Amino acid sequence: MARQAAKRTQTWHGAKSFLALALSLSSAPSSAQDGGDQTPINEVLSAHSVIEESYFTNPRTTAMGGASITVADDLDAAFANPAGIGGLNLNRKDAPYLRKLYFPWLGLGANAKSAKLYREFKDQGGGSDSTIGRAIVDAHSGDAQYARANFALGMVFGRTLLVPFADSQLAAVAQGSGTDAIDVRYRGTSGVGYGFSAQDPAGRISIGYFGFAASRKETQGVFSYNEFTDSSARKAAIKESSINYEGVGQNVGIIWRIAETARPTFGLNLKNAGDTVYTSSSEEHEDLIETQDLNLGFSVSPKLGSNSSFNFVVQADHLLDYEFPTKKKYHIGLELCLAGFGSYSTMSLRSGYNDDGPSAGLSLNVGLVALESSVYSVDIGVDNEKMVEQRYMTTLMVNVAEF
Repeated sequence: MARQAAKRTQTWHGAKSFLALALSLSSAPSSAQDGGDQTPINEVLSAHSVIEESYFTNPRTTAMGGASITVADDLDAAFANPAGIGGLNLNRKDAPYLRKLYFPWLGLGANAKSAKLYREFKDQGGGSDSTIGRAIVDAHSGDAQYARANFALGMVFGRTLLVPFADSQLAAVAQGSGTDAIDVRYRGTSGVGYGFSAQDPAGRISIGYFGFAASRKETQGVFSYNEFTDSSARKAAIKESSINYEGVGQNVGIIWRIAETARPTFGLNLKNAGDTVYTSSSEEHEDLIETQDLNLGFSVSPKLGSNSSFNFVVQADHLLDYEFPTKKKYHIGLELCLAGFGSYSTMSLRSGYNDDGPSAGLSLNVGLVALESSVYSVDIGVDNEKMVEQRYMTTLMVNVAEF
């Protein structure tokens, strides 16, 4: 009994140290470091290369290489294509009015190097001994660490979506070379999302809208190891460089299914339509701008029997950004949905590819509880230097509407 308690304590210390940075997601305010040139956010804060763009973890889209514009539904559709809110195959008269009630909806993300760092902290006792902890961190100098936590409560009733949410993402790199300095970037966003879609009686054409009102907090700077392993020091260090932002954004989309045979479908999605402006709470810092992003895609989804399907999707994004590398704009996704369609299927197997690399994932849906996971590649390089890391994403959904 005592040995088991000691083992649990050691495990907790390891987790506490590894997640010391991530603990600031919920325990400390945060925002951007000095604000000299912070517009547009897409370029200055490298939002494309380190921090995920969507405010919801989306294992389905990441597993499919970023290509889900014509098949995403409900919460996945909020950023992939709002035309899918309410489902793409639930146009029958007997479809349930309350289709999903997320209570709760939880998402986690991390990269492979963070998982390795955690194991070393756990095995070597880095959480309980600061000297060992610093040595482990120094051994990983130059390695990018990434962690994400996502929480939402919401519902899909008819073809309408309402969802309060909180999303926190952190990327950090230990500088090493005899210093305990850690280069940190953190983004925390909380707010409420609201959207709807409309579909013609035949289910051929769907149009959708998703809007959100959000508060954003950004931190970007260099902190010491001690500052992030001590709770009080961490709060003080982050608060000192903290700036808050408020913004309202919107996404609009359309899906057109051309025919029933093989279900060829076109999809178009405009994210951050008209640009999303995050207004700074401080006059000393400029507002942040997320520029609008036009995505276009095509898919075929032949049915397999009466209640399963295979999805093949190709997608191009950043079509309004002429400086964005052309080879990074294209995505390919595959999905096998068994016993249902989209996120309503009992089981799905997924894979995809883009310029960053291959991806894969799966989902299991037993009605009340659904679990999705993915492994995918992200290019975190800057100045046209490619540096690909592997990330993991998992979402657990409790759908009370199935109770």
